[in-house]
Amino acid sequence: MKKYLLMSVAALAATAGYAQVEKASAQKMSAPKAAMQKFERGNKGNMNVLKSYTNQTYYLPQGTYYGGWNKEGKGIGSAAILAAPFTDVTFKNMMAKPTSGSWAMNGQDKSSLATEEGDFMMSLSSNGMYYAPTLINGQYDYTFGENNLYYLKGQIKSLASAGMVSTTNSIPVEDGYAVLPYYAMNDHGSSQNNSSVSSNTLVGYGFLEGTGYLFGAGSVTGENNVVTKAVSAAQIFNAPGADLYIEDFFLGGALSFNLGGPISGDQKITAYIINVEEVDGEYQLGKETIATFAASVDDLSGFASEDAISGWSAGTGQYKGKSPYHGTVTFYNTDVDKDPLTGAESPKPVVIPAGKPFAIVISGLDQCDLGMSCIIANDEDNGERGMVILEDGTSYSYQKRIGIRLGLDAIFEKIYVPSTGFLTYESDPSFPSNKFHGWNVLRVSNDGQTVDTDELSGTNFNAGAAFVGTSTAWVDDNDTPYYDIEVEYVEGGEGWITGYQYDDHLYDATEGLSGFNLLAPTCEALPAGVKGRAAKITVYGRGDVKADNTILVLQGDIDYTAGIDNAIVSKDNANTSNRMFNLSGQEVGKNYKGVVVKNGKKFLNK
Repeated sequence: MKKYLLMSVAALAATAGYAQVEKASAQKMSAPKAAMQKFERGNKGNMNVLKSYTNQTYYLPQGTYYGGWNKEGKGIGSAAILAAPFTDVTFKNMMAKPTSGSWAMNGQDKSSLATEEGDFMMSLSSNGMYYAPTLINGQYDYTFGENNLYYLKGQIKSLASAGMVSTTNSIPVEDGYAVLPYYAMNDHGSSQNNSSVSSNTLVGYGFLEGTGYLFGAGSVTGENNVVTKAVSAAQIFNAPGADLYIEDFFLGGALSFNLGGPISGDQKITAYIINVEEVDGEYQLGKETIATFAASVDDLSGFASEDAISGWSAGTGQYKGKSPYHGTVTFYNTDVDKDPLTGAESPKPVVIPAGKPFAIVISGLDQCDLGMSCIIANDEDNGERGMVILEDGTSYSYQKRIGIRLGLDAIFEKIYVPSTGFLTYESDPSFPSNKFHGWNVLRVSNDGQTVDTDELSGTNFNAGAAFVGTSTAWVDDNDTPYYDIEVEYVEGGEGWITGYQYDDHLYDATEGLSGFNLLAPTCEALPAGVKGRAAKITVYGRGDVKADNTILVLQGDIDYTAGIDNAIVSKDNANTSNRMFNLSGQEVGKNYKGVVVKNGKKFLNK
């Protein structure tokens, strides 16, 4: 495990000015289920893509996505890989003899980070942007970068504009910051054709009759001249490397022959996030609906102008010789929690668990004129195909994993609470390693006024708080927390942890522990007659994603072993002071909006 060097633990422990935040219990996400139509396998199409010269390239790391243009058309010219923080990221070496290559980053040799197989591995803190690694193969080298240009053997030997690996999707641009969406494949891509390079983001000709779209509305004439309409289109996403919290998603470069766009009046286009199953080593659309989204006329942009004409014409029939308009269609979450008293609604959080591939299905294409531009996957994309589903249940996908240009407004939500093997101080000769149990084990003084790292009180190693790595800053611009805690009382009574304090001065640090916060509980004094007590704290983030480890809090005459031995408690013994109920007596989570009862008192949870 990577060890981090903290500049001055002693000074850190003495830092004042922790921000006080009210604690709340965490709501567990539940995904609604709805029946979806049966999808059949299929691989029919007429698109062909030339392979790139791959003797010195590497795969997109497993669990990562591409960062591309957002719905406002903002982004960067150099391609970006979006990765989960605090997670090993491996660049798969595609050389014929992987161990004979070498690795560099920003011109500096990094071969020491190569695995025995010749791959490149890096583990990154959050809130960071890093140069993409360069794979060197003799006189040739490959760096993931601007437009992902491919090399022609003997003609192009180097790529000057390097891409980057980012654990934040907020990227600086000329007029501020652009939040990059997550793409299944690189929308900065390009392909080689007869020694020339062209963009891999296309609105080009497809097999759908009438419109000529690759994905979207149209029809197919099959056997016995039976005409079958396209009813939906789907894009498969590889499994995320960490829990993926999704706000909304959009079609960039969406198409319609209708001025004003594909939706009018009170019409809506519905989309679903569904599960994906692996069958014979291949991803197939599943039957479980994870979340439902929709777009209305208010969610369109760009179509209502003559300037939005795409310049591409490939329609047939009534659209022959015409050019469609292009714009953006954004889909918003329609699954809501509803307050039984006020009727106020708030979207349910949508979280795709780490390691679970998923798909987005856009339905109702037989009721509107919606086309979708595509991305042609390059060899290193390791991306999954898009699909067109007809009303008879047959699915079509283009060759070479051509996908839909669909971007997710999402974030990897990863909360990392380190224990041992974390700071370089652990190897210091004077460090009491025989007593040390971990940076996540805290001891509170009997009067409740002081918090120390257990067994480090009075030493220069005492941090006085637990380290919590988070995907973003602890609070938003209005000081509203993204993160919160839940307490389980293990021994010695309940309700004695009254809140928590956090210190985020390390989070944006340029050195040391960037991406980490400090968290310390606020506690009551130990009552007379109570020998000692213990509790566990779990940190929760967006969508109630929880930390990978707990914080153990000890007070009085109780040791670490006793705290761990009794760490598993039944729900009936969990902290009731942390729990909230609506006026019907049903337990609710922190995302619930409306009047709630907590500790016997009513208040409005906003």
